[in-house]
Amino acid sequence: MLSFGVKDQINNEDTQEQNYSSFNTQEDKDFRCPRCGQKMQEPRLLPCLHPICSPCVAELMSKPIYNSSKSIKIQNTQLECGKNKYYEICPLCDFQLPNANSTIPPPHYPLQHRLVMSAIRSRFANKILCDICQDEVIAVVQCSTCLRNFCLDCGMEHQQQISLELKPLKHSIKPLWEATKVRRTTLCQQHPTHALRFYCIACQQVTCKECMWSNQHRGHASENAVGAAKRVILYLTKMLQRAKMLLNKLLTQYNRDAFSNSTFDEIRDTFISIDYRYVKLINFYQLFT
Repeated sequence: MLSFGVKDQINNEDTQEQNYSSFNTQEDKDFRCPRCGQKMQEPRLLPCLHPICSPCVAELMSKPIYNSSKSIKIQNTQLECGKNKYYEICPLCDFQLPNANSTIPPPHYPLQHRLVMSAIRSRFANKILCDICQDEVIAVVQCSTCLRNFCLDCGMEHQQQISLELKPLKHSIKPLWEATKVRRTTLCQQHPTHALRFYCIACQQVTCKECMWSNQHRGHASENAVGAAKRVILYLTKMLQRAKMLLNKLLTQYNRDAFSNSTFDEIRDTFISIDYRYVKLINFYQLFT
């Protein structure tokens, strides 16, 4: 059965508004661009791993690097010997921001996901209907295992039914505004009635069951797509850890005026590799989380 704490929280509107207001205030801070202070629009990930909004990226890349209002002076010995260049820096860590000569930073997918979840909580929570009731009854709770939304009565009935069936998985009923996941099934574009559940190792492509029987993938080795996604995230985590280590090495050498071109090339190549893999692999992983 639903715990008394959950029932009381649902029935107590003052408590709900107070908790949600505090939660929303913290998220409002996290969702503001550190450069312009505005709410994030299509956040992107800087090489220093801090977020920035797309309008700021467009502004930075559309103006000459020496016209920046917030800048530091860097001696450029490779392109224009003897001349000073001005670059705008990250307000959080003093890392150089993109400019007209830079590549566009990759999308910040984790922050984008949080923005979507925040929108669901703040704008659509009181419009989500119970998945069981035939009439339009507002949902107030969600099963964190099934990811189904219920009114209070259906939520209690669902938990009682699970208890009677003695299922091994623990089904936790929580207030809808505390939901951290949304139910979503990614369907195959070629076979819209089938979900993407397999990963073709030879083609490095996420596929459905019908795709694996097609001429393109027939006979190829495959694995569970979720397992492949977890392996990809593990690889990406190691790459990011290596990038942080190299960045610390760069900052240490820079502070000691002992910066070497070989170290710079190593760091640059690592970040380029991360940028490419980040876009490719996170796009893949987001299908299953």
